[in-house]
Amino acid sequence: MRRAEWDVFISYAQSDVLLATRLCDALTARGLRVFLDHRGVEEFTSISGTISAALANSTLMVALYSRAFPTSRACDYELNGAFIAGQREVGSRGRIVVVNPHSDFGHVEPLELRDIRSLSLPDYAGDLDALADRVARHAAEIGGVIGPLPDPSRTPWYPPPPRLGDPFPGLFRRQHWAVHSGLLPGTAAMFTGVRRGGVALVSGMRRAGTTTFAEEYALRFGAAYPGGVFWVDLGSGAQPNGATPWDTVNASYLAQVGAICRLLDIPTTGTGLVERLDRVRSAMERNGRASLWVVDGLPDGVPMDRARLLRNPHTAGSTLVVARTRRYEALGVQIDLNDPDEHDAMELLIHGNRPVGEPENEATRRIIRSLGGHRQALTAARRLRATMFHPLRGYQDLWAELGKLDHDVLEHDPSYAELAQVLRADIAGMAADQRAVLVLAAQRSPRRVDIEALGAALATAADRPLEEGKRRAARAVTELGFQTYVRAGAGTLRVHPLLARIIVRSFLQQSGPADALRQAGGPDLDRTGEPVS
Repeated sequence: MRRAEWDVFISYAQSDVLLATRLCDALTARGLRVFLDHRGVEEFTSISGTISAALANSTLMVALYSRAFPTSRACDYELNGAFIAGQREVGSRGRIVVVNPHSDFGHVEPLELRDIRSLSLPDYAGDLDALADRVARHAAEIGGVIGPLPDPSRTPWYPPPPRLGDPFPGLFRRQHWAVHSGLLPGTAAMFTGVRRGGVALVSGMRRAGTTTFAEEYALRFGAAYPGGVFWVDLGSGAQPNGATPWDTVNASYLAQVGAICRLLDIPTTGTGLVERLDRVRSAMERNGRASLWVVDGLPDGVPMDRARLLRNPHTAGSTLVVARTRRYEALGVQIDLNDPDEHDAMELLIHGNRPVGEPENEATRRIIRSLGGHRQALTAARRLRATMFHPLRGYQDLWAELGKLDHDVLEHDPSYAELAQVLRADIAGMAADQRAVLVLAAQRSPRRVDIEALGAALATAADRPLEEGKRRAARAVTELGFQTYVRAGAGTLRVHPLLARIIVRSFLQQSGPADALRQAGGPDLDRTGEPVS
């Protein structure tokens, strides 16, 4: 077994440097060789190179996992590298020990680390000596080293990635870890119910950054898939509204699998889809290494038995699906991008232009809530704040403008204006009852609305019996429940705040469902389009 240069590598956010230093001192007092970056990096040497080498030559990584830890890119790099490197071993999690300064573990990702190797400092009553004894015993028991950190740039792509780059790298870390646990679950299977070769489905509203999210995951975790990342795009030929026929999807899939075959030097003459997939599977089998099969833009309308053909051809391979609907939830673990972390949403909105004072801070929180954390909407808000408003009160002025019902200031941004037009077209293309229910429920967003109230409103608006209205509302909600911009369940419906914003400004002024909902006991609207409590 290779002897370690360091017994412990401490990974920590800069805001936790004092606690990290105390922990380092406690471990050093027990005879352990501890790497702490402000102590172990010599002058005139590469910091990143030194840190990577130190981590690779350490027995354990101790992650001082405060709530600031997942917001640090350096911590993310270190944890990601140690975790993927450890997956080469049986019981890989043993090389990562989480020391949590807090009593709860909800911020700790991936979920594989939320087990008995996660040490809560409050459980030790702040006694770092007792905690250091525990870490020292574990280091002595496990021995060896983490080993060379995997290099994601060495993973082949079929076809090569566009590598356009995410202007906000590092966002959606929690969701990336959820994807990884679903695709290569290991012991996470006890939580997720999925074994190796898993399927993860990513969904979100239009322009929510789902494709960018999938690409960023594949680039960030590519080292876990040395057998290759295989990318198929089914979104370009999909119908903008409604279901896309399987024949259309199949033709696109057949052609792209054929392109992958050619990149692998696999002959395709005279072959159909199943035979091409089988030949790709055979190539993966000969390669013998883990692979990731990405299906981007899976449209609505694909029968489930056909959707199963879109999975990784190799049974041990992993599949990441980016879908425009929640209809395929039976395929694997669901990852919803419609509810980003507060930190991610705030970064999208401010991006270095931090609010000054509590009124500005409160305005940013209201803007995020009103836009539902939507990536493109927040990006548009950030650009407008920078160009249209005073820097010292720009978020307050932007919030005041966002509340006006006679126009949408965000549509000054061309990208957002295009998004709004696409969503309006989606709504206009719906069946009448679905559109009516959506317009009615939008008035209570972000609150949920009871389906019975929607049925009463439909009955009132159409002058039909109450029971008929309830049946029609229930059917409409069942179908709407598969869409990524609503949440249906427990007899209620919730519309995403961004879609509700567009509906309030585009549809309520044109029809009478607002009056119908009020007659059915629904809320009035204040000038911001939000329900009055």
